[in-house]
Amino acid sequence: MVKVLHSFSDEYNIIWKEIFYCQVLSAILAKEHYGGIDFFTTNDIAKQIDSMNLPIDLYENIDTGNVSSKDKTWSVPKLKTYAAQQEPFLHIDNDTFLFNKINFKEFGQPILFSHPDMNIKKNKPTLSDGISNIIQTMNVDMNQINNHYSRLNETYLRLYFEILYKGSQSNFITDNFDLGSIPNMNITYVEDFDLFGDAVNRALLHYNDNRRLIDDAKYGPCYIEQLSIHQILRSIDGKYADSSSAGKHFIFKDIPTLLIGSENYTPNIDDVVWPLVFKTINLCGKCNTNHKDELVFQSETALKSYLDNDFGGFMHATYMKWYDWMQAIILDNIRVRVGDQTLLAIHSYYRDSYPSYDLPVKSGGEKLYEKLTKFSFD
Repeated sequence: MVKVLHSFSDEYNIIWKEIFYCQVLSAILAKEHYGGIDFFTTNDIAKQIDSMNLPIDLYENIDTGNVSSKDKTWSVPKLKTYAAQQEPFLHIDNDTFLFNKINFKEFGQPILFSHPDMNIKKNKPTLSDGISNIIQTMNVDMNQINNHYSRLNETYLRLYFEILYKGSQSNFITDNFDLGSIPNMNITYVEDFDLFGDAVNRALLHYNDNRRLIDDAKYGPCYIEQLSIHQILRSIDGKYADSSSAGKHFIFKDIPTLLIGSENYTPNIDDVVWPLVFKTINLCGKCNTNHKDELVFQSETALKSYLDNDFGGFMHATYMKWYDWMQAIILDNIRVRVGDQTLLAIHSYYRDSYPSYDLPVKSGGEKLYEKLTKFSFD
């Protein structure tokens, strides 16, 4: 049985309620499929979870000796968690929900990630493409030129070149460079932990050499994790380079759950323009291939019938974890699996602590869930 991991720490040294609801569901699903999960975090966050007096045993073990709240770049605690592993492991982001079990060994790869971070289908852009196109997007609103170059530049290349000219760019990152195969690491499955650990430690050295530039960059966390580890792996291991060039390091060949329409990138349920439309990919358990589908939520009223929806078996909530409708779905999935008392214990903890942060006692997602189901957090 592979070791399964969560990790979390940030400069505020607290798990906010919406994030913790996500984390609870993610952990519950991981336990259903893989038998247990460990958590790498700080002492303060471990004490926070202990203070909730949850009626369920969420984690097998909580490790507080490897990550720190002093790391401003929020992906660095993940890298430190990766680096601490001395056996094969599966790391799941705390906003990632494996509704269906994924049989990782069937892919036949020693290192696997969730899916391509950028939706690039044809003619993978090279570094020279990035150089020639970065000037076009340097000072332009990304939403006005929403193509793969603008997104690549915004997320990765601006910082890459800033480090190249102002910091200390690593040859392990520049060598064998390939933009089109950068993975999203919301799922990280590692059998060859020695190889992966080597790449992670090199990425951490690179971070320490350029800490100020990376900490100050909006997408520094993506750069130091998803670009750096992947590019270093390509440089130090020819088999991984060949595998990733062929896209064999991906579980899903495209973004598994995609919300269509930028007008609905809004957390407030009252601002949603119905219907909500999703493109989903179902990883078939029988043939281990990707099947595309469409999911449509017609109205707020109809949302009640979708509370138990599994989004094709997988969901990386990302920015959607803050959205009222997503929170309602998460709450219902927790309640169905472990009962009312877990929700009430979490809500009770934050009800007592949130006023000190000038935050509402009930979140928009909790209010929506009460409205749809008649459940009461009171």
